Amino acid sequence: MRNQHYPGVAALVSAIKRIVNGQPALQNISVDGEVLKARITTNGHLYFTLKDSEGEGEIGCVAWSSTVRRLSYLPNNGDRVTVSGTVEVKYQNADLRLYAVKIEPAGLAQFYLQYQLLTAKLEQEGLFLPEHKKELPRFPMSIAVVTGDGTSGYQDVMHWLSQRWPVARVQAYPCMVQGNSAPRDIIRALRTADEGGHDLILLVRGGGGFMELFCFNDEELARCIYALNPPIVTGIGHEDDTTIADRVADRRSNVPSAAVVESTPDIREVLNYLETSRSRIQYSMSAAMTQTQTRMKQLSGLPLWQDPYQIIKPAGMRLEAYRGALMQVPGQVRIQRNRLNTQYQLFQQIMLEHTRSWNNHILRCSYTREQCMRQKVQNEQTSLQHTGTVLNDAMRRTLDRQKERFARDTGLLDAYSPLAVLARGYSVALKDNTALRSADDVAIGDTVTVRLHDGVLITETKGK
Repeated sequence: MRNQHYPGVAALVSAIKRIVNGQPALQNISVDGEVLKARITTNGHLYFTLKDSEGEGEIGCVAWSSTVRRLSYLPNNGDRVTVSGTVEVKYQNADLRLYAVKIEPAGLAQFYLQYQLLTAKLEQEGLFLPEHKKELPRFPMSIAVVTGDGTSGYQDVMHWLSQRWPVARVQAYPCMVQGNSAPRDIIRALRTADEGGHDLILLVRGGGGFMELFCFNDEELARCIYALNPPIVTGIGHEDDTTIADRVADRRSNVPSAAVVESTPDIREVLNYLETSRSRIQYSMSAAMTQTQTRMKQLSGLPLWQDPYQIIKPAGMRLEAYRGALMQVPGQVRIQRNRLNTQYQLFQQIMLEHTRSWNNHILRCSYTREQCMRQKVQNEQTSLQHTGTVLNDAMRRTLDRQKERFARDTGLLDAYSPLAVLARGYSVALKDNTALRSADDVAIGDTVTVRLHDGVLITETKGK
């Protein structure tokens, strides 16, 4: 076999690039592994090593800052993840890396993370707050049951409703309660039940694993439950299962049967209460009738019923006395009227004298005030003229000082201006709009911008 000779390392690296880069088997791939040495640079790039949990294989990975900003999950050391991207050799040191465009938790952890992120989002928006939860009706007479058709949860709820509160009108709205299409079907059933004008909605499902109940962790379903008009009670899974639908609902129960118990009264207790109330009302009415009859007997023995004239006779005598007193009123009124006329004439004369005296006093005060105001206006005009002269002089002196300072600062600015330095034959080398301070900041082949006094040169580094 002929020995392949490369004139230098750069040629070897170029050959490696041609072999690796663009290889279909290394493009748009996904790989599972454990995250090690994860770090984010100041530029926002994510560097880490992806290692097999059991084997010896490992590969360096990079996620550029533009990708990091789009990630909903940032891996930590020890996390099991699935990384999607492309394997390439980019630099002259033959550094083989997996350039990631997507990073997700591996396996079931992805769904747990999705559940946690949605829970935090809805909690921040206030969908779980107690003050947003509606009160349950005391006696719901129309109940909607949203669950799977013929499931154990449905049979459990119907059994308990028939035993506990059989007087209610119950209508079932069957829907899917498991699988990818279940959230949309549950939303359809809930909205249909909402339009039915029910007093209460029960959303129930029997037990299951985390993934079997995951359809109840849908964001659109949570918002649908939050917007329902009647109160809703959930009974999903077992006692330890808690879904986002449970947290948004107005009342959450451990199991479907508990949802019935917590949202409806017991018909036996209601009947006992009604019987007790009926007996209490009958007793109260009987006591009231007895008391009324006793009172009627007492009133029938009063003098009013024996001789009513004896009741009004004293009042008639008082009325006659009042009539005699009223006959004397006209003479007393004439005497009081003459006395008031005399007092009114005297009061009128006194008021006329006081009015003349006050008019003279007001005229004197007006003249004195006018003289004082005229003198004060003259004094204020003199003070204002003096103040204007002082201000004009001060402003003129300040303006002269500012002109001198501006001329001095302009001379200093021209003396220290970097353009003046460039005009004397100096230049500034820039890479990525950053001034170069050392030859180590530039690699062979990099583009360097040289800023001169009258323009810019774009150069390529050939050596150093």
